[in-house]
Amino acid sequence: MLSSEEIRHLAILPIVDLNNIAVPASGSTVSTPTICQANFAASSACAQHYRDIASDLANGKAPEFKQCPYGFASLPVRAGQGGVAITGVIPFPRLGGEPERRMAKRYKANKVTVETVYRSSGLIRQVCSRVEQIEQSAVTKHSMALHEIRKLNRTVKQTAERLCRIHSPENPDNADKGLVQIWKSSELMSAQFEILEILANESLATLPLNSQIELYRIVDKCVRIYRPADAPWRIQMQASHGFDAKIAACDKTFSIIPTVLIENALKYSIPGSPILVDIYTDHGKCVLSVANQVAGQKQLGDSVFEKGVRATASGEGTGHGLYLAQLVAKQHGSRIKLTCRPEIGGETRCFFSVRFNQV
Repeated sequence: MLSSEEIRHLAILPIVDLNNIAVPASGSTVSTPTICQANFAASSACAQHYRDIASDLANGKAPEFKQCPYGFASLPVRAGQGGVAITGVIPFPRLGGEPERRMAKRYKANKVTVETVYRSSGLIRQVCSRVEQIEQSAVTKHSMALHEIRKLNRTVKQTAERLCRIHSPENPDNADKGLVQIWKSSELMSAQFEILEILANESLATLPLNSQIELYRIVDKCVRIYRPADAPWRIQMQASHGFDAKIAACDKTFSIIPTVLIENALKYSIPGSPILVDIYTDHGKCVLSVANQVAGQKQLGDSVFEKGVRATASGEGTGHGLYLAQLVAKQHGSRIKLTCRPEIGGETRCFFSVRFNQV
């Protein structure tokens, strides 16, 4: 999926990344009006204009021209990592109003036809769609090619686990470090294969809930897999070993939810900070919560669950993990919710929680 920076190079008109709202970037043909920089710095009106557009796009509203507080027109585009807005133009026919008339006199180079804006929007969508098709085709082919590797990895995992249990029957995690590392590494590979498989075939998220599983056992296994060997204390799990609440689940896809949430927490949290995995019951529901700390005062929104969207540009990631986890949560009649809470020291605590019906 194209990033907003890559999309910017496709645009002939000024553009704003709706996931990272800032002063519009100039297009290849039409530049951003110089007044935009001053307006952004003067008040929050410009940023709110684009936040409103992003909200409309996220809620499924059909893209339409919207006038900014200073008279320029913006048109949202569903493309790339969530969406962008073509902006900073005076369209013909006009939208109307005194601010638009003033800007039209001052920025003659930004006067364009509505058809030009729509053509630019269509080009961006077409290129992004084609890139996504190519990426999806590559993922599908890679998934098929990895089938044999997956079988070999299963053999490695089973053999390593058996040897660990022979060396340390009471607690296999205390077996020879080399054997444990092979076992855990193969478990991590299995988790990534599951994610790759559903990425290549999202219809797996429509399979029926064919099993009754103990949530604690599945999540505990994920915690053990992802717990860093050099800092096992980083992932803390709150749930007694006697916690035996069961939920209806699809055994083909369910583990993607805890896998993604834990991996995501490790990837984007402050290095060395604790990650809390909590399982509990609330009003008859079985709840899984994963909390981690991130640097800065951030208020992340539901856009992080959109395909290709990353909460931050730092670190590695494709922007597909949370999208797939949300897809699987919906398969299980639920929804992952994100809550951000500012903390002392300029940090933010992020809570990802999902509730399931007990059986």
